[in-house]
Amino acid sequence: MTPRVVLAVGLCLSLSADAFVPTAGRGGAARAAMSSRRRVASRAMTMADDLVVVFGAKGGVADALASRIGNSDAGLQCRAVFEGADTGLNLGGAGAGGDEGGGFMGMGGGGGGNNAAVVPSAMAGASALVVAPDSPDATEGREVEPSFYSSVANAIKQSNGLRSVFCVVPGDEATEGGSDEGEGGGGGLLGGLQLGPGSWASVKAAAASKGVKCYTLKHGRIFGGVPGAEPLPFQGGPMKEPVLDEHYVARAVMLSRSDALLNLNNANPLGKNMQVRTSRAALSETIYRVLLANKSGDASKIASAFSVLSIEGGFPGDDEWQQQFTSIDDARGIELLK
Repeated sequence: MTPRVVLAVGLCLSLSADAFVPTAGRGGAARAAMSSRRRVASRAMTMADDLVVVFGAKGGVADALASRIGNSDAGLQCRAVFEGADTGLNLGGAGAGGDEGGGFMGMGGGGGGNNAAVVPSAMAGASALVVAPDSPDATEGREVEPSFYSSVANAIKQSNGLRSVFCVVPGDEATEGGSDEGEGGGGGLLGGLQLGPGSWASVKAAAASKGVKCYTLKHGRIFGGVPGAEPLPFQGGPMKEPVLDEHYVARAVMLSRSDALLNLNNANPLGKNMQVRTSRAALSETIYRVLLANKSGDASKIASAFSVLSIEGGFPGDDEWQQQFTSIDDARGIELLK
């Protein structure tokens, strides 16, 4: 129970006791004081933090988001569950550069872990759910254990109070097959972008049945550290002309409803365009700001599926973020990429 909730309960108990205190001789002043206490108690009750449950890997986007929420005072709490033998959560095989199918921290991708028990327990009381399965030692997608998505879908069907679900997916997987919603292609996300009981599509269907909005955030080559584990500023040690790590160079963010840049990346005959990239900081901050918009009731026009890309420049300020969210307003017409 958070301090804010404790405050609300305390005020309510005080109000209940005052209701039985004789007020003879105080008249209107007593009634006014009681009315004021009721207003304060009501405001305190509405200040209760929204609980955000995050599933992912230590050192990945989930870790960055948990840190962002933990260091803010915006009415959000975070319950982060990182995969591993200690939690029983199994998201599946590692992505590119990892042991394909071997799972993270030695957990097998063939049904290991205890998702059916871990997921619903962790989601109890959640207002928002974030699934960020990126592996900290990989730059692209990973195979997601179907039992994880199945467990999430089942938990959503049993949930009360859940308002939004977010999933972070590799753009090159999400755009295969030509689906704007990222459901048409196969590839590295094992079933995660296909139809079936153990898929992101099944999670979206479960959410739709409960009136919960789903957001699909598509990314390019993923890079960058998380708070407390940032990369060294300069690549390759001392050099005549030092080269800054991209974590510090590509801090600007571009949001887009179009998959044009991601598709261009896939169609490059010379291989992947390494500039189509997304930092973990950009993804975590984007999710954080959508969470705040949902809490304040300002997220109704934000597209349900969009790309998050990192470009060279400084980290956006509030005005720049507002411009980016305006660009993915579902009420707007054709998007012009600049």
